Amino acid sequence: MNKTLLVGRLGQNVQYTKLESGKEVAKLRIATSEGYGDQKITEWHDVECWEFLARQCHEQLKKGDRVAVEGSIRTSTWVEMHPEHGEITHINRRIVAKHIEFLFEKKKKDEL
Repeated sequence: MNKTLLVGRLGQNVQYTKLESGKEVAKLRIATSEGYGDQKITEWHDVECWEFLARQCHEQLKKGDRVAVEGSIRTSTWVEMHPEHGEITHINRRIVAKHIEFLFEKKKKDEL
């Protein structure tokens, strides 16, 4: 089974694109953290979502928002020939989201 669940914050605004085929795709950069103080570790994750979910993310999310992402890991590999370094293999891992829950914080009374 290939299933991933992340809860984190957007590190930048959503990158939204409408392809020539008419399909919509959104790319999110999400930070997750664990531990405290000097032991805190932050990991960055590339997430992509498609169609209606992409449009929702584009319209409702911004840098700093908290989200829960459920999806699966996809890996792409390609080889590039470099004139000085020869053959270079590139690996891209991303999460293709099936569901994203927006975890907006409730506003305090004095912010209303």
